[in-house]
Amino acid sequence: MAKPEPKIDNTIRYTKRSGLKFFAFAIVFFVTGVMAIIKFDSYFTDFWKIRKCNPKGYEYGEYMYACAGVKVPRYHFGAIYLGVQKDAVKRAKNADVLIFGNSRTFRSFSTDGIDQYFKDKGLTYMVMAVEGSSFRSALHTVEKLNLKPKIVMINNEIFYTDKVGDAFRDLVDFPDKYKTRFQFFYVAQTLQKKACRSNLDALKELYCSGKNNTLWRSAETGRINWDLKAEPEKLVLIDYKPKSRVALKSKFSVNANIFLNHPNILNNSCPVLYLVNSPVSSPQLMQDMADDLGVQSAFSHVEGLYTYDSSHLDRPNSEKWAKEFVKSLDPAIDYCLAGNKREKPKELDISEQIVDGNSDFETWRAVAGAVVTNNGAKAPDKVKNADVIDIEKPGSKIQLILKKQAITSGDKLKFGIWLWSDEATTARIQIVRSCSANTPPEVSTAILGLTDKPKRFEIEHTFEHDHKCALVQIVGQKADSKVIAWQSLIEYKPVNVTDGQ
Repeated sequence: MAKPEPKIDNTIRYTKRSGLKFFAFAIVFFVTGVMAIIKFDSYFTDFWKIRKCNPKGYEYGEYMYACAGVKVPRYHFGAIYLGVQKDAVKRAKNADVLIFGNSRTFRSFSTDGIDQYFKDKGLTYMVMAVEGSSFRSALHTVEKLNLKPKIVMINNEIFYTDKVGDAFRDLVDFPDKYKTRFQFFYVAQTLQKKACRSNLDALKELYCSGKNNTLWRSAETGRINWDLKAEPEKLVLIDYKPKSRVALKSKFSVNANIFLNHPNILNNSCPVLYLVNSPVSSPQLMQDMADDLGVQSAFSHVEGLYTYDSSHLDRPNSEKWAKEFVKSLDPAIDYCLAGNKREKPKELDISEQIVDGNSDFETWRAVAGAVVTNNGAKAPDKVKNADVIDIEKPGSKIQLILKKQAITSGDKLKFGIWLWSDEATTARIQIVRSCSANTPPEVSTAILGLTDKPKRFEIEHTFEHDHKCALVQIVGQKADSKVIAWQSLIEYKPVNVTDGQ
């Protein structure tokens, strides 16, 4: 007798068992995702890797800007610029004193001497320095965060270049890319900080026992936490014999005016120029610029300072510098606290500075698109008329060739001229050897920052070789601009004629 075929139950119902299977699947999916995040580096790994970072700085109101094993480039200044470190941004907006500068500022203003000085004055401050900074970085920061400081201190060296450094340029050009990265690191820090302040021992054990070296910055003052003490054999005494950059004062003053004339600074701030001592610091240049710009300045000639890398001071030398620097800073700060802002630059006394010369620039040779309009502008003495040079493109120029004067080695030539413009622009005046294709080239150049205030400029050259003749020229550096010229004077002194003869 045949056995009956087994019956197949096609009515299986997925109830509690299916729920357990789904839960198990979800757990596996989650764990796999976490392991993938940990193994394959991404922004989410910050939440895992930060457990190995020493959390000590949170106790002092600082934020972590670097940790071994966690890569977040540009965070220490970019997190403030992009508004991620909200506590630091708030402090910057409300600070009595904002301090802009470069890497020398970043180090030497992060000292107890500076901190104690501002505490004694009852002032809040924020160090906003950036390595390799130019004034454009500071200007971007002022605009981005709408900063309106009562007192603004600026390292004079940031006016030496008009180019935004590569590190800061990326933040300006690709803010969304960096802001996302910074926000993950910020949230990871927030998680670690909360874990370390919680009552959960297991969480503290996981997140607060890290030993990896970390770098910290104060959200209150912007100073970094550093203790670099250079090895004695690396220390070099600063001898204060830097190369002079005073000849470039006018060019740098143009940059300074761009920053100082920003409405947030012009209408709200008392500016102070300063320098941190280094082998390349130029205190005379800073003082000359401060006088021209009508702002306060601070520099202290501290003897016995050592640099460890031909540029920066280590922490002990920075502390020594700070104690002396604040003595020179104090009069400038007191001036600002008295309610003063930028002084009106001194007006030129034209009557005492007129040097008789020739204003017939329409007789000069025009090159590369320069066009001269005779008597196109009113001269400073209100009587004579000045000539207007239209600059079609950078390099457009006018020249005067001194064909009647052969040059002998050792001869001196001085060229003086009054120049100004309707708007801030730059130009060059030059003395060049000419008519002598077979002799070595020679040229002296002065780069000038022109404003709407007439000013007399001079340049002098001592020739090293014999030439058939020389020329002087005025060169425009900005397309579609105007240079107004008046009273040029050329003085020639042969080598066999001395002063007093």
